[in-house]
Amino acid sequence: ALADHDSGFETLRKALPCPSRRQPAPDAVSPAVRDRKPLLLNIKTNLLYDAAGFPSLEVEIPIGRRFSVNAEGAVAWWSGKKRDTYYQIDLLSPEVRWWFGQRSRWHGHYVGAFGMVGLYDLEWKGSRGYQGEYWSAGFSYGYMFPIGKSLSLEAGIGLGVLSTGYEEYVPMDNHYVYQQSSRTVYWGPVKLKLGLVWRIGDKPGKTRRAAL
Repeated sequence: ALADHDSGFETLRKALPCPSRRQPAPDAVSPAVRDRKPLLLNIKTNLLYDAAGFPSLEVEIPIGRRFSVNAEGAVAWWSGKKRDTYYQIDLLSPEVRWWFGQRSRWHGHYVGAFGMVGLYDLEWKGSRGYQGEYWSAGFSYGYMFPIGKSLSLEAGIGLGVLSTGYEEYVPMDNHYVYQQSSRTVYWGPVKLKLGLVWRIGDKPGKTRRAAL
């Protein structure tokens, strides 16, 4: 009887459902994101100055997320002594900018404050010439937008004051005869820009999984 009891108990135990082993849920797959290398600097040239025979070069360096510093230089040192023609002018202009309304990094609107200093000597085919120096200061507004993976266009204008002191002269018998000295102060547009920009950095980096 005991054997029969043990046999029935064994049968009942085998018939009991085994607890199911819970399968762990598969890990959620993190979305892939692509890091973007930060912008190191912009190298630019003002196409308007270049078209006027006044080659220009600019360097812009970002500071933080919304500020940048920009330095612009341009030189034209053309002369034709046999024709008494001089087109000599240079400038150096530092600028601080604040960016806003950006649709992507460093593309959008900016406002800035700038200064400018320079020299010039202008004369055309023996006519009255003007030689002097100038300084300027004011505020700028501009907009930059991409036209390629590493290229952008920038349009801008600067408004402020320009002060210049100069000497007038007339070429005569292979000499330059001094006429008079003058000084002029001007208020209004002092800078105009259509810049071609080469962005160094600011490119897609490695793909990685974002943390959930």
